[in-house]
Amino acid sequence: METWIFLLLGFVIMLISILSIFLLLTYTIPAHLVSCGRCGNSATWELYDNGTLKIHGHGPMYDFDQYVGAPWLNQKVKVKRAVLSNEISKIGNYAFSIPRNYNPDLKEANIPSACIVIGHHAFDGCIRLKELGLPTDLKLIGDKAIRGCVNLKIYHGITPEEDFQKIFYNSDDYDIFSGPIIAYRR
Repeated sequence: METWIFLLLGFVIMLISILSIFLLLTYTIPAHLVSCGRCGNSATWELYDNGTLKIHGHGPMYDFDQYVGAPWLNQKVKVKRAVLSNEISKIGNYAFSIPRNYNPDLKEANIPSACIVIGHHAFDGCIRLKELGLPTDLKLIGDKAIRGCVNLKIYHGITPEEDFQKIFYNSDDYDIFSGPIIAYRR
């Protein structure tokens, strides 16, 4: 009888240990706001210590200077993930590219469904960016917007391929892009 009690006690301790390890691995520490500001007439940004940048609001983002860049790129915390509100209609020039440098940190970004313009150099040099889903109403991808995005896959709902090429500001940019372009219908 004592053997069964020890076996049961051992089983309970092992179960509690496994559950504790599972909880530790799945628990995420809440992110803390590092910096924030305005990035459009009706848009604001928040950068968190886990590298998540959230852009809230609606309408176009500001165009940023090629020598200074967007304010979130000058922070100690590096942007790893960009989450843009679905009401953002333009991603500003140089929004995620580090001036005269590559942005090795950005791995994930969404293009809002209301977005009709991706500005010049917006994702230029984002070498770890894996994929972008482009909205069907997108009208323009600016000059060198995705240059240097060597691991990028583009998903779009525009067919045929010739129509997709027309949204690039400069046909050379389309030729520079070497990643796969995957058409899909929404």
